[in-house]
Amino acid sequence: MMIRITPDRINALRGCAMWVIRSVSIILIAVGAYLMLKRLALGIGTMDFGLAFRRWDDVEEMQSFYRGIGMVVVGAALGVLSRRIAAWVIAMPPTGCPQCGYAVAPPTGAAPPARCPECGLALDAGKGNS
Repeated sequence: MMIRITPDRINALRGCAMWVIRSVSIILIAVGAYLMLKRLALGIGTMDFGLAFRRWDDVEEMQSFYRGIGMVVVGAALGVLSRRIAAWVIAMPPTGCPQCGYAVAPPTGAAPPARCPECGLALDAGKGNS
């Protein structure tokens, strides 16, 4: 039995993947901003920014300001690249029609067909059927 993946299904899956990636992005940015602002607030409160960046709040706590910077940078990159990541993770089938699976290979040197000869699905070869 062959699984048929329609372009609508792939777009729906990509939309869900983008939602998850962007949610993770927002969480990383929010937590990172909190960690950075916590250190800045400590510096403002003590009027000694050097102390704020040297002080450890709990045993084995890492330097939260620098960890926060990393989280904000990674979160922003995920947010900006979420569409490309989703398209990379949920790719179109490499060969054949996405609806019926028919091998739509043009003859050597010929342009790809505009429609699947088996089911008639409009194929957009220039954009990778996305």
